[in-house]
Amino acid sequence: MNITDRDACFILSCMDGMGPRTVYKLKHFTEGYAAIFDTDPKIYKDCGLINEIQESRLRRAAEEKAGLLEERFRFTECGIDMVCPEDEGYPKRLKNIADPPVMLYVRGRLPEEDMPAAAIIGARECSDYGIAAAEFFAGELAARGVNIISGMAYGIDQAAACGALKAGYDSFAVLGSGVNVCYPKENYRVYSLMSGTGEAENARGGVISELHPNKQALPAHFVMRNRLIAGLCDVLLVIEAREKSGTFITVGYTLDQGKEVFALPGRITDPLGRGCNKLLRDGAAPLVEPSDVLSYFGIEERAAESMGKRDLSGLSETEIKVWKQLEEDPRHIEDIACAAGLDIRETVAVLGNLEMKHFARSGKAAYYRKA
Repeated sequence: MNITDRDACFILSCMDGMGPRTVYKLKHFTEGYAAIFDTDPKIYKDCGLINEIQESRLRRAAEEKAGLLEERFRFTECGIDMVCPEDEGYPKRLKNIADPPVMLYVRGRLPEEDMPAAAIIGARECSDYGIAAAEFFAGELAARGVNIISGMAYGIDQAAACGALKAGYDSFAVLGSGVNVCYPKENYRVYSLMSGTGEAENARGGVISELHPNKQALPAHFVMRNRLIAGLCDVLLVIEAREKSGTFITVGYTLDQGKEVFALPGRITDPLGRGCNKLLRDGAAPLVEPSDVLSYFGIEERAAESMGKRDLSGLSETEIKVWKQLEEDPRHIEDIACAAGLDIRETVAVLGNLEMKHFARSGKAAYYRKA
């Protein structure tokens, strides 16, 4: 069965234990992706290019080519785009990293090549302040034409994606699973909006992975995923991170690629601030206002822009009164009602409206904060 290089890229990307580095070695040896399947895998093993397990898997993949290509057709039919390094649509930013993905799977779309891109990452177990900061910077930068990229993990990653989406702009996530798998499952609404699946009518950005579309999330996948987050961005924003954190893996990839890292200053007594403060001590750029990043990109900032500035024109007088009582840290509903001069029942109703309009966020029982 004759196959194209694109066919071969798909088949090779389906194989466990056959990473991009090994694939590129084989491609160089045979002078083409499709040509990899024209040689007995034992020759590759004897030359030291692959091990015995990889030899067995490559042999099995060669035998199952027809079935695998039928599977690729089904993925295409259900709206998954696939791009390999030789395709015109393959991201130029990724071509410059070590070991570019052999195949990229996309639900939705890829970030625009001619737009600047910022990746926003940080702790999974983050503070309310960290969530507010991630949402704010994502929304403000997206409004100025910056692609927002994250890993769609709990915490800061999720907040960054939500910040761009709430502000009415697209967001992009690189997954540690296949694009057919939403991980964590609690992020399904965000996943659905970005990918254009489920109840979403149109994709609001895209979800991206180099893994087989049905591959489940595994710890090793996230390390590989981090190099793609770094590869797709022009700058990396670290919002909150502990001193020993997986965030530093992405930071390392970003620095290796010669890109700028920004860090949000943290309180010296806060464990979530120590990672960012360490980055600042080591030379990262301080992240205080959107202008810090916009200036780096040469984008003129809107006048009078500051953290927490919101357009309140769509709120009623009562909603504004309640919103002004909200803080970055959660506040009990009784305190909010008392400060606003309203009874509890009315305050509950108003807070519900504010939450639907993305001006308030509920936390533990009876506590609310600014969104």
